[in-house]
Amino acid sequence: MGYTYSGSAHTELFASYAADDPQFRTHESPNFPERETVIRETQLLRKLLFPGCWNAPEIVEDETALREMIEELGDQFCRGIEPYAPECLSEPVDAVIDALPAIRQQLKQDVEAAYKGDPAATSYVEVIRAYPGVHAMMVHRVAHVLYEQAQQAYARELAEAAKTATGIDIHPGADIGEYVFIDHGSGVVIGETVTIGDWVRLYPRGHSRGAAFRGGRRRRTDAEKRIQTSSGYRPQRRYRRWSQDSGANLGWRSRLD
Repeated sequence: MGYTYSGSAHTELFASYAADDPQFRTHESPNFPERETVIRETQLLRKLLFPGCWNAPEIVEDETALREMIEELGDQFCRGIEPYAPECLSEPVDAVIDALPAIRQQLKQDVEAAYKGDPAATSYVEVIRAYPGVHAMMVHRVAHVLYEQAQQAYARELAEAAKTATGIDIHPGADIGEYVFIDHGSGVVIGETVTIGDWVRLYPRGHSRGAAFRGGRRRRTDAEKRIQTSSGYRPQRRYRRWSQDSGANLGWRSRLD
């Protein structure tokens, strides 16, 4: 492999596995069916982030194996960046790898939000393996770091791969908070200039996007804390002041001007 990692993400991830809630089944190592319909980066990410759900017991038990998998992921990132740059840029790849422990914590929160927000959910494992919104958020949280590291083209590739797998279109530039649950998901579109706060739930066909350029400035769309949006919802502009009333429900063809 061409990429070598010198940070401490593997140590932090290894410690985080030991602290996992039993609902994540990190230490049980059940033998689930393999799912090979996603790109290699995603295969590695889901093993690193939820090893108990994706048949990766070796990295829970052996920190050296964990580091090797991280370096394989870093090598994949380098290969993705190289066509857009003269060489593998280790700085943005290091930034993504360094962010993995924090991303894992965010995704555990997203899983909790999905489990609490969907009465049909029977377990965390079901949410992790079978909910497209969780898959889309996993890829987005990684792609967003690449986007912030000025690797927009490769970040868009990852986002497009997630869209192909889930039907959920999230631009890597979107700023998404904690405990976010995209329910079902097919047809959800979240654009580059969107900001979504904490404990937000998006229903199918929700469409969040920045409005057109006006007066030389691009307007943003923000969803604040504890907002629920359902089919056909299209926020048109910022509404931070309006959204101080937390727990709002935004339904069919709702519009905020």
